Amino acid sequence: MAFRPTWDGTQPVRSLLRGRTLVKKRAVRTGLMLLPVLLLFGFAIYVAWSAWNTVGDVPIGGHGVVAMVLGVLVTLALTGLLVGLLLYSRRHGHDR
Repeated sequence: MAFRPTWDGTQPVRSLLRGRTLVKKRAVRTGLMLLPVLLLFGFAIYVAWSAWNTVGDVPIGGHGVVAMVLGVLVTLALTGLLVGLLLYSRRHGHDR
């Protein structure tokens, strides 16, 4: 529903502004939902950074590098697969 103000006096001013306050309420609600997620993300980065610096210079062998690369690739592939299934399901109406 688009916000269309009418100035002919048929609607009270309060109903004209209702659409804008709804947008503001949604923005505040979205911000309040994102705040804990961003705080947890920042905390996770801090913990990873401090753990990385605490360990110091530990050599990683060839097997460790291969394990890390395979872990990242499998995680990305699984994420892509799940997002693809989500989009496929939504487009073909399986979520209804």
